[in-house]
Amino acid sequence: MRYHGLSLVVGLLTLGACAPLQLEVPARLVDHRIAVVRSGHELTFGEFSITTEEPKSHFQRTSWATMLQDEQVRARHIFGFSLRVRGDIVDEVACERDSLETSHSNGFAVFSRRQHDLDCVFTTPTGERRGALSMTARQSVHELRGRLVRAAVSLELTPSEHPAGPDFDTGDAFAPAGYELHVGGVQVGAVETVNGGAVWIDPRAPPWLRKYVALAAAVLLIHRGLESDGPMVSTTF
Repeated sequence: MRYHGLSLVVGLLTLGACAPLQLEVPARLVDHRIAVVRSGHELTFGEFSITTEEPKSHFQRTSWATMLQDEQVRARHIFGFSLRVRGDIVDEVACERDSLETSHSNGFAVFSRRQHDLDCVFTTPTGERRGALSMTARQSVHELRGRLVRAAVSLELTPSEHPAGPDFDTGDAFAPAGYELHVGGVQVGAVETVNGGAVWIDPRAPPWLRKYVALAAAVLLIHRGLESDGPMVSTTF
């Protein structure tokens, strides 16, 4: 098959030790499931491993008086990691996830609007920029979707249409079991973010594309681990 259109942390995997559903993947990927193994600040899946930094979180709550009682809650999570292939560091990754909720109350009802953004930059061990990942969502953090761009490749990242059930940390009725990764309309990988985590990578993908899938998988696994903190909390600074 040709690929057309190729134009952190303790508690990291609080991804649901038990979930009612598992991620569904295409038949050609089913036999290529790679379990995620966690040991301290290190995650390993197959030939890939990442060493995470302790995430930094900042929560801010702002209120102001208008005809409506308005309030904003902002949560920022900053995290990073090093990606290794068979023990050698090949990429350094720096990410920031920003969540903003604006609420309006008229005394009888509360109306809320949310915006979530996840942005990462990939560099060489010496600091040379290699690419970026950008995802965004309205309302639910579980709806984050976007792409990883590296050289002339755009890897599309979309949440699975198969929900894993309610997320009691964020209050969302349904959370996806994971994410699908596509290049030029062809699914080349998947990430399960429940049941401890798992990664699928198309064995026919070239080595450079396998690494891009691994980069995206690592970001998504850490991102879901952050949700146990509850991105919209009422902490006031």
